[in-house]
Amino acid sequence: MSTTGISVKVPNADWGATRAWFRPPLDEAAGGWGYINLFGTSEKLEQNLSRNMPGGIVTGTPVRNANSALFRRHLNYISTQVAQVYAMTFFAIAKTARTLANQKVGNEFIISNNLSNGPDGGTNGTSLYFADHGDEGKMNVTFAVTQTESPPGTPAAGRTTQLSISIPITDKPIVIIGSYSAAENVMRIVVNGQATQATLPVNSATSIQRGAPPRVGSIGQNTGTPPPYDIEVFAAALLTRKIAAAEETTLTEWGYSYLDIKGVSH
Repeated sequence: MSTTGISVKVPNADWGATRAWFRPPLDEAAGGWGYINLFGTSEKLEQNLSRNMPGGIVTGTPVRNANSALFRRHLNYISTQVAQVYAMTFFAIAKTARTLANQKVGNEFIISNNLSNGPDGGTNGTSLYFADHGDEGKMNVTFAVTQTESPPGTPAAGRTTQLSISIPITDKPIVIIGSYSAAENVMRIVVNGQATQATLPVNSATSIQRGAPPRVGSIGQNTGTPPPYDIEVFAAALLTRKIAAAEETTLTEWGYSYLDIKGVSH
């Protein structure tokens, strides 16, 4: 497969100027693709490259760079229209706004199903984000999942588990995967190919708080006080299933290859 004169080999993946040619980087026969978008001046913010799925709903005016877009909490974000379910995978290629000179900027939400109180709803939801670290020169890449011990449809306080991988603060984009499965009772995060996982504290196939009606994921976050910075996102996707470890490797390699195709240093 070749695009723009560059040849790469990535299983089950393709991209190019003609979106009809696009194939998701994981086998479509396995299902679950709810949303995928590549950001840049040649892309539409509202597009969804998942076949037969609705496009995103844009709020505000996210700035488009050559190969990315800038999102700001509660001001500029995209609703993916993918409702939270009991097993999901969040994927993103994103870059932090923090620098060595300004290391503490709080949480930078990349993809978030932030929930509100109500039946089967909590206040934290499921989110993939950059976070402050206590050590000099480091930051956390964090995946948070909120559960409930009450039956679906019953209002209850949420119980949030956060799983982080610490990395040096960098001005380069990072390839990130966060996934969970209530049935498997597990959550995982993969950052630039480094993976870790944790057992979810509530062992129930219906433990994930989804909201009522189930909340949808957003690129950026649709609630909260807008910060004085943007989160830069190059690509983002949501799957309504937890992917396998071999698929994590394929998706991570796809992320690196995509950055190479676009000429973005990583």
